Amino acid sequence: MAKVSSKRKINRSRGGNFAMFLFLFIYGMFMVLPLYYAVISSIKPLNELFIFPPRFYVTNPTISNYTTMIRLISESRVPFSRYLFNSVVVAVGGTIGGIIVGSLAAYPLAKHKFTGKSIMYNIIVWAMMFRGEVVSTPQFLVVAGLGLINTYWCILLPSLSGTMGVFLMRQFIESNIPDSIIEAAKIDGATEGYIFWKIIMPNVKPAWLTLAIFSFTGMWNSTGSEYIYDEPMKMLPTAMNQAVSGGISRTGAASAVAVFMMIPPILLFIISQSSIMETMSTSGLK
Repeated sequence: MAKVSSKRKINRSRGGNFAMFLFLFIYGMFMVLPLYYAVISSIKPLNELFIFPPRFYVTNPTISNYTTMIRLISESRVPFSRYLFNSVVVAVGGTIGGIIVGSLAAYPLAKHKFTGKSIMYNIIVWAMMFRGEVVSTPQFLVVAGLGLINTYWCILLPSLSGTMGVFLMRQFIESNIPDSIIEAAKIDGATEGYIFWKIIMPNVKPAWLTLAIFSFTGMWNSTGSEYIYDEPMKMLPTAMNQAVSGGISRTGAASAVAVFMMIPPILLFIISQSSIMETMSTSGLK
């Protein structure tokens, strides 16, 4: 006689499903509220921006804030395209460099044995506890000592030292790449370089797409004001903030700038969101 399983499948009632859906809907609306308010503020006329308490709707929508933003940027002695080019170079270069450097550091930590491995990994984890401002002074001294002030490298090189990328890649490689695959490749005569580029990197695509989101967002919003003083080398966020920092009359243009700057990271996140969720579940990050 077959043994009947004592476990019973639990099904939620329609009321339970509705309650769960309602909770997730409210939670999702709460999360999207800052984005919604930023967009609404960017199309508010000046007299509605300073109403207290703040309103989450606009009575007389206008696009004058965006036209003002464009006019202020176009009046700069340095073309807008130059600022945009600077930010694109830094964002793309920093993202690609961060992925490569983080992956190269994560691979031996995940799949090799060497003296001091656990100590190095602990240092990487501990470093994630500190904000960037903690090392801002040593970074400035190093960058200035290397003669990199007013260059792209003064932003790119410090970004490569971030430990978040190493942690993410190490967790994903260790969890998703079996040792047997690497051992089989070595038996077939594959070099470490071949294993890394042809086996490891293609199989950890969700991880480096997630890292690309984090890196691009940070680099796109980077001002580099600590290291860059020449106007033609300034980043787009710095230039746009300078243009709209003329007092209360430019508050609406500042709101338009905030919306404009958050569009690229949001689009990149939408494209790669499935990879981000997969990486988070694997790495244990919340």
